[in-house]
Amino acid sequence: MPYLVTYEADEKELATCVSDERAARRLAASFEAQGLTGVAIQDPGTGEVYSLLAFDLGRTQGRTQPLARKVLQ
Repeated sequence: MPYLVTYEADEKELATCVSDERAARRLAASFEAQGLTGVAIQDPGTGEVYSLLAFDLGRTQGRTQPLARKVLQ
């Protein structure tokens, strides 16, 4: 299932689909490193939207849903 990685640029919300979790994390980290705002990853299984930090925390804790989840709106 594809992961949706979103970010904001020029007052617009943009999104890119990637094929797996690793690609989603790398792309989101790249966007944050470029200083883009509103970077988030949508979990394809649940539809929940997480910041990169919350997404990574959940995965390192071995949970399917991040422990410190931050739903972005």
